[in-house]
Amino acid sequence: MRRFTFLSMLMLLGLLCACTATHKKVAELLESGEDAFYIGNYDKAIADYTEAIRIEPKNAEAYFRRGDTYYRKGDEWKGIDTCFSDPYDQAAIQLEPDNASAWGWRWRSFAYNIISNNDRAIADYSEAIRLNPKLAEAYYNRGYAYSKKGDHDRAIEDFNYMIKKRK
Repeated sequence: MRRFTFLSMLMLLGLLCACTATHKKVAELLESGEDAFYIGNYDKAIADYTEAIRIEPKNAEAYFRRGDTYYRKGDEWKGIDTCFSDPYDQAAIQLEPDNASAWGWRWRSFAYNIISNNDRAIADYSEAIRLNPKLAEAYYNRGYAYSKKGDHDRAIEDFNYMIKKRK
């Protein structure tokens, strides 16, 4: 019995170490991707985020960052496709629907803005604001979607609120 308990504890310790090593590797890839992103090396950033997703398929941040990088690279449709279809399948939202940073909601609403689906953009920005009322960027972008829709009073309301939040 003692031997069984000792072996079980060793296996559990090994599993914990493997999980910690995996998480550390993903964190390193996200940091490396972010560094590459900020110096404009988008291909490297995309490769790092894709590898992070391969290692940890439920990492919402990696999906968001990869979609954003495609967009910044100038491949808006690839970024949108990454957001709406496999393998992304709206993973940032599905994996962390209540994430206070609202990555998935912000990215998906931004994609809706690009393709002029203003009602869906407004709904997603509203959800991002519900999750984190301090997201000035979400107020600005929702105001922009209202403006594109012709609802200028609501647009002005969001723009004014965003300005107050930034002070």
